[in-house]
Amino acid sequence: MEFVAILICLAVERWTSFGKHVRRFALLARYLTLFSRITLSGYIGLSVILLPLVIVVGVVYWLLLHVWFGLFAFIFSVAILLYCLGEFEINKDVEATEVEYTAKHDQEIAALLIQANHNIFAVLFWFIILGPVGPILYRLNDILSHQKNFKKLKPASKVLESYLDWIPVRLFAFSFSLMSHFIPVLKSWLKVVLGGVQNNAALLAS
Repeated sequence: MEFVAILICLAVERWTSFGKHVRRFALLARYLTLFSRITLSGYIGLSVILLPLVIVVGVVYWLLLHVWFGLFAFIFSVAILLYCLGEFEINKDVEATEVEYTAKHDQEIAALLIQANHNIFAVLFWFIILGPVGPILYRLNDILSHQKNFKKLKPASKVLESYLDWIPVRLFAFSFSLMSHFIPVLKSWLKVVLGGVQNNAALLAS
């Protein structure tokens, strides 16, 4: 079911502009405003904000699984995944990578790969693992990390993002070897595959 949902969402992204119209993350931003006055910091504060919505999505999905042979659960999953996918446009400016390059062209390519993982591949990975709970957790944490009202929670949010990216980044990077020069890319991949979460960007860049 997850595979079919992914195919539907990717087809909608590829051949329509529907995703761009509905994806402004306004609903998640409004949810975060409910916690704008929170005084907790660190992982406790992050949990207080993330867990309520994650639990609600999980409970709704579980309840829908028992209605009409899971049809409504499938529709719910497609809607959540489509909403949580991020933008990926080659011609769009992207944030600089954490890895320094002498050539601007190399910097741009590395930034695009990191953007592709962050906005598409990692979201799809966690959808396969956790169902609709995965994309909601990943995207809500991402939005929180960019909110000015939650500066105290940003370090914890970035650490969580790094751990959520650890497996997807390595699978994504391994796919590069299958689509290009297998042996050279695989050798580069093997050198850093067991590195810590701080090496995520460096792995994709290399």
